[in-house]
Amino acid sequence: MRVESNQNLSGPMSATDQAQNKLQDWSVSLIIVNHNSSDRLVQCVRSVFAANADLEVIVVDNATTDSSLAQLEAAFPADPRLRIMEALIYFQHLR
Repeated sequence: MRVESNQNLSGPMSATDQAQNKLQDWSVSLIIVNHNSSDRLVQCVRSVFAANADLEVIVVDNATTDSSLAQLEAAFPADPRLRIMEALIYFQHLR
């Protein structure tokens, strides 16, 4: 699932956003900040999912200009454990 935002990603989700996302309860939420990670992002997420834990991975993309998100979506199509939050502008403090 991809969520695009040009606002602060750390703010609370509105009730409408929560209803649209139909968030599932997970034991662990792992947040990965991405900026032009290329195939390393897929390797990282694959490694995390291999743990077979009750978790979700939230990838916060920091205005990537490479193909890392496309590679991620191709590797894990419609996987409910993966959420992608995409910033449309570069947040320097998210490095």
